Amino acid sequence: MPHASHRISLFIVPRDPEHELGEGHVAQLRETLCKEGILDAQDQAGEHSGRFVEGGFARFRFDRPPWPVVYGNRLGGYRVQCPHCDANMVTLLDLGLRRWRNGEGRGVACESCSREFCIEALRFKPPAAPGRWALVFSRAESSELKSGVLERLGFLCGVPLQTIVVRG
Repeated sequence: MPHASHRISLFIVPRDPEHELGEGHVAQLRETLCKEGILDAQDQAGEHSGRFVEGGFARFRFDRPPWPVVYGNRLGGYRVQCPHCDANMVTLLDLGLRRWRNGEGRGVACESCSREFCIEALRFKPPAAPGRWALVFSRAESSELKSGVLERLGFLCGVPLQTIVVRG
């Protein structure tokens, strides 16, 4: 059995954290991926899953939590810094998420330099991204999508996307 840190999931998140993906887009995406053999009817990896991720992946799921979240590393967490002065902004990220969930916007002000930023502009190490949904390729054999896949998924979803690698 692989160690938890060796399990990789690829979270494909919209660059616009406010973007909502309609059920029609999700159904069309699943249908397209099934027709191409990327997925089977139960959202397991199809015989051609290696066309998306080198070595393939085990399972696909559409994640839509009831409120906005930050998609990022689960094992060991991540650091959050001000993009201007590098100050620690972990506590302010939590405040920003709570405000966003309450419909008060995504802005947070750095306590060190007093500049205000949307939470998606904060510097996450390792990379993370706020969003309302994600396409998740679980137990991926590689930490990268194959060339052109991210753009293709973005076209199918109607929004530019980014990949967040999650271990554990």
